[in-house]
Amino acid sequence: MKKLLIFDLSNFIFRAFFAIRPLHTPDGVPVNAVYGVMNMLIGALEELHPTHLFIAQDHKGGSFRNEIYSEYKANRGEPPEDLVPQFALIEELVDKFEMPKLRVKGFEADDIIGSAVTQFKDHFDEVLIASSDKDLMQFIDDKVKMVDTMRNKMFGPKEVLEKMGVNPEQIVDYLSLVGDASDNIPGVKGIGAKGAAKLLTEYKTLENVFENVNRITNKRVLNGLTN
Repeated sequence: MKKLLIFDLSNFIFRAFFAIRPLHTPDGVPVNAVYGVMNMLIGALEELHPTHLFIAQDHKGGSFRNEIYSEYKANRGEPPEDLVPQFALIEELVDKFEMPKLRVKGFEADDIIGSAVTQFKDHFDEVLIASSDKDLMQFIDDKVKMVDTMRNKMFGPKEVLEKMGVNPEQIVDYLSLVGDASDNIPGVKGIGAKGAAKLLTEYKTLENVFENVNRITNKRVLNGLTN
């Protein structure tokens, strides 16, 4: 059985840093994120037994989204002071593992993962995305799953519906309605997670929502969609 495992390294780093108490080397260098990333990599390999794998990384120079929308991620400050020296150590750790990695100028790890899944999934029996990023749920299907290594949770189509209230193929439309506060992307005013899920359950697609906008009786939702 051919199984491709793709690690979302940035997701690993920040989750490990905030989940694990401060740890330091004898000379005072912080290493809690390094320790967490190492454990997640080893744990995933031991539990999932991939035949193929690679690590997807963000590029330091930002992405094409910053050119499209200048406020993209403008709400994010600098990384925590104790995390900064750990980036180089994590890079060294990945090199020691001798895992293939991919970083592309102008693109984020999400873009690399989505492209790889789309291009290569027909060459594998199973594709696993090691991440907790809801944006990546759009790629989930019967062959592609997302693994939350910190919670030991596997997401297939059923789990996406249970968590998000919509199916994987509706995730893009769902996020278009609710926005993404973590990336500083506004959604439709007056529409929250439950409202977006309800609209897409009834009308299936965002395009169909707008085609049936005259049937929507909730004034707050209607105002958000028409203004």
